[in-house]
Amino acid sequence: MNIKGRLILMNFLEFFVWGSWLISLGGYMIVVLKFSGSQVGSIYGTMGLASLFMPALLGIVADKWVNADAPECVPVAAITSVSILTDLTAEQFQFAGALYIAIPPISRELPPGDHAVMASSGGAVMIALVADGQACARFLAPDFIQAMLAQVRQRMTVGLGTPL
Repeated sequence: MNIKGRLILMNFLEFFVWGSWLISLGGYMIVVLKFSGSQVGSIYGTMGLASLFMPALLGIVADKWVNADAPECVPVAAITSVSILTDLTAEQFQFAGALYIAIPPISRELPPGDHAVMASSGGAVMIALVADGQACARFLAPDFIQAMLAQVRQRMTVGLGTPL
């Protein structure tokens, strides 16, 4: 499919998904959650404000944490020579892969990898998915991602909808 067709499909799917849940959200909040009309209006108003500011904020985040000039794959030996390397568990590998897909500016598909490592140097931490001695999927891990990885290591999970 050419680029024009993909863009048309992407725009259709974006507005289809928004329309699917946004229309029924107000009824759900009033009937199930017992919100008042002013509370529902405040929530819908907040979404409008978020849509104004979030593209710029995500652009800043992408510029800070995603280096477009970085080489596609780096030998793990090169990473080991400049940082402290920690192997991640299988569960943490799955979590890191999901993060790699979920962070929009990084990638739409998961590169090959059979395990993950965490490299630390000078206060900065990087997560890398490794295959055949090459780290082809890398991203910086701020403190909150490191905390989530620690929780995954300790198998701290909760049921869907259960507060932490």
